[in-house]
Amino acid sequence: MISIPYNILSILLITFLFTSCSNDDIPEHIHDHEGIHELVIERTDLNGENPVHYEFIAGNNLGETIYLTSGQTYNFEIIALNGQDNHEHDEDQEEHDDHEDHEGDEHNILHETLEAVEEHFFLYAKSNSLNIDFERTDDAESTRNDGTKIGVKTRITALANSTGNLQIELKHQPTEVNDQANNNFGSSVGGATDMMAVFPIVVE
Repeated sequence: MISIPYNILSILLITFLFTSCSNDDIPEHIHDHEGIHELVIERTDLNGENPVHYEFIAGNNLGETIYLTSGQTYNFEIIALNGQDNHEHDEDQEEHDDHEDHEGDEHNILHETLEAVEEHFFLYAKSNSLNIDFERTDDAESTRNDGTKIGVKTRITALANSTGNLQIELKHQPTEVNDQANNNFGSSVGGATDMMAVFPIVVE
């Protein structure tokens, strides 16, 4: 049987303990979200009452169907751009999250998008069959320094009975944008697409 001197065993034990403790001292990444996987819009009557939420989940072809009454005008607002957190919560964080207004590990990055309002633009498009009028109604928070409304808040008037899709595309760092082009649906040049959502609309 091989005998290991006591002083060597002590050195090995100290080295093991130091290595184990040092790993615990490495700070976890506080927040790291993946791409946007959910877009939520809120519809209200023109007076701001009767809110209804509609969501689109990335990977699906279509979001929830929006029903409008012919002749009525509605306010729409993008209220959530949810990304998926990668970090794990400890017990205290999980207990705190129970009181937060979101589910699971979702993180609403809409605020971050508005903080970088000069770098973002919501590009809208509709089916030719869909009979609606469209207007951008952004306030100062979602309006660029040059007056361009990026499209967080909009207003839709439902005209004759019809069906079709409304597409919402979030552009990141486009080189050129125009919020009044294509009857206010907008146009852009360059940039990357952060999120694209499609909502069916029925006017009846």
